[in-house]
Amino acid sequence: MRLVICDDDPVLREVVATLADHRGYEIAARTDNALDAIEAVRQGADVVILDLALPLMSGLDAIPRMLAVRPECRVLVLSAHDDQLKAALAAGAFAAFDKTNLLELDAVLQQCESAGPVPQA
Repeated sequence: MRLVICDDDPVLREVVATLADHRGYEIAARTDNALDAIEAVRQGADVVILDLALPLMSGLDAIPRMLAVRPECRVLVLSAHDDQLKAALAAGAFAAFDKTNLLELDAVLQQCESAGPVPQA
């Protein structure tokens, strides 16, 4: 599956990329802003790991735009703002969790794998 990592922290992007690579994901893009992530979804990304606090556009605003472009895309939200995780799920995120808990990210990536290929709209 093709994966996009969108976070304004370059170190976290690399850590997440390493984790996803070990799980067999193809890293389609690494970006620090939601506009580039939306473009990567338009180009066929299956999964997006998305921060909420981003320059140019918030992750919360980006989720519905990503799903409008590609409804079958799975958006996984990582955020340091626990109070916004429920809002991310309400906006259509597949999963949302604290970005300090990368074990949870690993479990959700495994869930995406076991669910099989992303259904095409």
